[in-house]
Amino acid sequence: MKEVPSKQIHGDQYNWIDRGQVVRDLTGYPFGDNDLPFRGFGLVCMRPFIAANGAYATEVRWDTAYAARDSLQFAAANLGAMPAPYFLNFYNQGWFAERFDTAKDASDRMALLQDLKVSMLQSALQAPKDPGSIPDYARQAIKSPRLIAPRLVFSRDDPDTGFPIREVGTRTPLGKIMGVDWCQGRQFQLDERFTQTESQVYDRYLEVSETHQVLFDECMALIPAQQKAEAYWLRYHRVLFPIRSGNKITIGSLLMQGETRPDRLEPFGRSGYEVPVDV
Repeated sequence: MKEVPSKQIHGDQYNWIDRGQVVRDLTGYPFGDNDLPFRGFGLVCMRPFIAANGAYATEVRWDTAYAARDSLQFAAANLGAMPAPYFLNFYNQGWFAERFDTAKDASDRMALLQDLKVSMLQSALQAPKDPGSIPDYARQAIKSPRLIAPRLVFSRDDPDTGFPIREVGTRTPLGKIMGVDWCQGRQFQLDERFTQTESQVYDRYLEVSETHQVLFDECMALIPAQQKAEAYWLRYHRVLFPIRSGNKITIGSLLMQGETRPDRLEPFGRSGYEVPVDV
């Protein structure tokens, strides 16, 4: 039997908080798809919902640049009356999601997030991992990359031109964002917002090029807005490896979405959280 969430502060599925008070005359989601109450009105939304496993959970959603501190303090103070676990969905130049099992951890994180500043140039960050922890199916990909080409990005081993893309698999995160026609057209021009990455991301390609070794990372990238879709943060594991063909080398990249717990990622890196699985 599902546990019924507390009704101490919510009588409706959505609870809109404005300037530290619940807005009682807003019911449901009265905003259009393209209207962001979090940015346009600075509201905070706290609501119970039924998660994929059928149990209740709580979501708190806000824009870090516009939400009033007293609204966030009100939400944090009332988290204990809501069902665990707690998903914090916040906008900081892109949507980002984190999960916490206790109200205290979630409220502490909410306070910390309001003081974080992110520049657009920090659109991709990475934390190296032990190659010995690469999943078995990724090891098979390294042995037979053409067998799973739809899940790989192939880059030319050319440091002088920034390791240009040669082929993008349609089932890669990039392929899903840009579309099948873009992948098959083989004209891999990206919006300049995609290319504003930290030098450490480029340096890892350079390391593969120089050492011909397999590297394993945990990454975070800011995916820019596309048409009607909002910008959002994407976390993923990345395996970079050399592919030899005669005297030539191509660099393969296997991106794996899912739960990540990087302890050293900034600005959103900390131990003890997870991103909802997206595979």
